[in-house]
Parts: sequence; C-alpha cells; structure tokens
Amino acid sequence: MEIYKKILIAIDDSKVSLKAAEMGIQLSTQLGAECAIVFVIDATKTHGDVYSEELPHDRLAKLGIVNTAEEWQADLIVMGTSGKSGIKRIFLGSTAENTIRLSKTPLLIVPN
Repeated sequence: MEIYKKILIAIDDSKVSLKAAEMGIQLSTQLGAECAIVFVIDATKTHGDVYSEELPHDRLAKLGIVNTAEEWQADLIVMGTSGKSGIKRIFLGSTAENTIRLSKTPLLIVPN
C-alpha cells in the first residue's frame, strides 16, 4: 500500500467541498502527511476560448488542481463532487470528472 506524504485538497465554495476538506485534513493528520489546500473557482462563471477545444472545466482541472498537484508533488488529491447528473452535468461539466481524467496523481473523491 502506498503511503501518502503530501495531500492536496481542492476546495471551492460548496458544502461538499467543506466535507472533502475535513476528510482530507483528518486523513493527513492520521497519516502524518503534509497537507495543502487549493481553491478553485466555479466553472460556470468562467469563459472558454472559442478558438480552443478546451472547455472551462477542463482548464480549471488542469490549471487549478492537476498542475498544482504536479508542481507540489502531491501523492493524493482530495476533492468533493456535487453529484450533478443528466442535463446539468452536460452543460456545467464536472471539475472532479475532468481532474480524474487529466491527473496522474491518485484521487479521493468525496460524494455530496
């Protein structure tokens, strides 16, 4: 089993984010791991580049979480997911889903 020494917690202004932060801090305390928090902005309030194939939530996952995890050399990313489904998920995207797809760092996803 891999021992996590550096845990990155990704938060925003949602309730599930607070739950993920609490879980990540508790886990880092139990493991004696270093812990860092990155605040990401709401993907629905960002604008995509019309000339790019990249969507706002792809960019948030890549710039706000994945790159930070790589630069800081995190062993684990902890983040929440709102559990949107259907049409809301299609239009709003999912930062958690995109982080899973783009990250080489293992993730712990905390459900709503």
